[in-house]
Amino acid sequence: MAGYETQGYMHMEFKRVLAVARVAIISATCAASMAVSPTAATTTDPQASVAADKAIADRVQAALHADPNLLSRHIKVSVEKGAVVLRGFVFSDWDMRTALRDAKKAAGDIPVVNNMSIKGSERR
Repeated sequence: MAGYETQGYMHMEFKRVLAVARVAIISATCAASMAVSPTAATTTDPQASVAADKAIADRVQAALHADPNLLSRHIKVSVEKGAVVLRGFVFSDWDMRTALRDAKKAAGDIPVVNNMSIKGSERR
């Protein structure tokens, strides 16, 4: 029986290491793209602005998705008037705080607006 318990522990440890690796990759991607975003956002070309907004929204959505402690499929991310907007719902105050923390970290200097709500106690 000890062999099965060890395998279960190793599987959980592997999942934890994989989650940490995802966050590290996303952080590196965010840092690299932040160097590009400010110049794209200051151009007067509307297509460049839309592309920059989409890149920011994608970066924030990826950061939310990479967090193993957050169910992010109910959270929609958009960029409106220079701010990242989170819409949808989470299941607890803890989830809301986690989503906001992840979004602010991924967005960098861009403000994050919380339009999420907390839905009842049903979980996942």
